[in-house]
Amino acid sequence: MYPIPNTPIFLIDTPGFDDPLRSDTEILQSIVSCLADMYEGLTFADLKVDLAGTIYMQSIHEARITGSTMTNLEMLRSLIGEENMEHCVLVTSKWGCEDRHIAQQRESELVQTKDYWGWFLAAGAGISRYQDNRTPASEIIEQCIRAGEFTPWITREYILEGMQLVQTTAGRAVDLGITEARERNRKELDDCRAEYKHTLELAGEGAAAESRALMARAEVRMKTMDLETERLYVTRDEAQKRMDEDEKIDWYTETAKNPVPPTSSSTASLSHSSSPPSTTPLKRSDTDRRRARRATTLGAAVGMVAASGGAIMAVAPIAIGAYTVVEAVCQADKSR
Repeated sequence: MYPIPNTPIFLIDTPGFDDPLRSDTEILQSIVSCLADMYEGLTFADLKVDLAGTIYMQSIHEARITGSTMTNLEMLRSLIGEENMEHCVLVTSKWGCEDRHIAQQRESELVQTKDYWGWFLAAGAGISRYQDNRTPASEIIEQCIRAGEFTPWITREYILEGMQLVQTTAGRAVDLGITEARERNRKELDDCRAEYKHTLELAGEGAAAESRALMARAEVRMKTMDLETERLYVTRDEAQKRMDEDEKIDWYTETAKNPVPPTSSSTASLSHSSSPPSTTPLKRSDTDRRRARRATTLGAAVGMVAASGGAIMAVAPIAIGAYTVVEAVCQADKSR
């Protein structure tokens, strides 16, 4: 519960970067799309919401900083922007799971190391501890939203300036990661091809089967990375066109799987029309359809925490089961 009087708040968790199940391109696109929808007037529970702050959480129980943590910190910086760090709060959690002296040492390392939290704090970010019941979550949230609403850097680049995703600060970071991974994979592919050719000449096709399989996997990875790079070279409008086309395809697929039985009731016919999206009540503006779809998706995927006086929503990279969570906090527009 988040008892912040007269302030409806929503918390939404979004996927973290460096996820083994989803590419960074896909994760970035989902976050940017949600932020863009919010900027364009997305509503939750009939309230227009505006981004009011960012919470980054890390378990103090973890003994070291991993590559995934560094990736999430870099992306947080790129998404929010240096000039918006006053809207960011860095939070350590799970203090009850660690010896207090060790936990304090780890916190000091985070704070004093520029590549960890030092840069964020110097740029104006806040810091807090979530110590179970001793630090109410509402206090952290109040600290987070104190500076008011803001427009994250990625929204300025992608929406206001109309950049392609790869031209944004966050997009360039993702593209660099793909380029480095592609180069590593290219070397591996060259090695596999050389090994396959050598084994084939010496022992025949049967003996070269393992090398051939490794070569095939490396080729698939290369094609996948090429596709991920291609997805970065789109503007918001181009990405939206693709989303609308995907929505149409999904509609036809779902209709084919679950056809609506005929009915003699004219009322039922109107409310359960089997016509395609272009001729049904789904034919609203692209923006309205996107907002409705996004709200439905987020509502299903994320448990919105009701608060006494409102609710709280978070938009954020989160590593489930790990120790890094990035949450963006949205404050409802109280003027509506």
